[in-house]
Amino acid sequence: MGSTKREAGLPQHRSIDVGDATLECTLCGSGAPVVLLANAGCSTGYFDHLARALVTGGFQTISINMRGVGSSCGSLDGATLHDLAGDVAGVIKAIGCGPAHLVGHAFGNRIARCLAVDQPPLVRTVTLLAAGGLIAPPTGPIGTHFRNATQAKMNGSDCVTVLGARWLSPASDPKILAHVECWPAVFIAHLATSRNVPLEYWWTAGTAPLLVIQGSMMKRRRRGMAMRCASSWASGCGSSICLMPGTFCCWNSRKR
Repeated sequence: MGSTKREAGLPQHRSIDVGDATLECTLCGSGAPVVLLANAGCSTGYFDHLARALVTGGFQTISINMRGVGSSCGSLDGATLHDLAGDVAGVIKAIGCGPAHLVGHAFGNRIARCLAVDQPPLVRTVTLLAAGGLIAPPTGPIGTHFRNATQAKMNGSDCVTVLGARWLSPASDPKILAHVECWPAVFIAHLATSRNVPLEYWWTAGTAPLLVIQGSMMKRRRRGMAMRCASSWASGCGSSICLMPGTFCCWNSRKR
């Protein structure tokens, strides 16, 4: 029994075929399933600390690298948010762990919300980390910084210091994102999957209970966007809002 418990706490890496896509997944722990979905073009490695905490709390975590990230593959040409949500659904079905709690960070929460609308029986709850998308940026399309990338793969620190990605609060050291892996071209391709899916379709995550976690140290415009987002969710059934002190996109150099 003791050996089984220890093995359950060890990460298991699996490649799961879903249609024409192959998704690289990391499974850890046992208990109620929690699916972790990272930002556009980013690997789920930065969820490792959260995954360990969840496993310690008695949950099973399933971290999924989306198409084009890490060893995951599958065409993004003409793909929509429904396709990415379908990939996650396929993983949940292959593992046989539904309904699952979904945790999506930044763009990852769009996939989570779309899945909650597309296939409600697979979703128990949805947690949104640094959610957005309600208000368009003031200058240029989202992802503009990433179009200037000259490397196929970069770490999160360089995305902030070299490309100008606004992922941190002013008080945070960009070095804390050194372990974040990002593929700039995939980042842009992931964002493009939202274009032909109306925001109104996935915005409220259907009827799934929502926990919305936003950073409190956004610039005034983005903080206003967060509060408008929060007010639109607050009217939904089972919605809860939490502002994280001292954070921007729910990343911070302070340990909590």
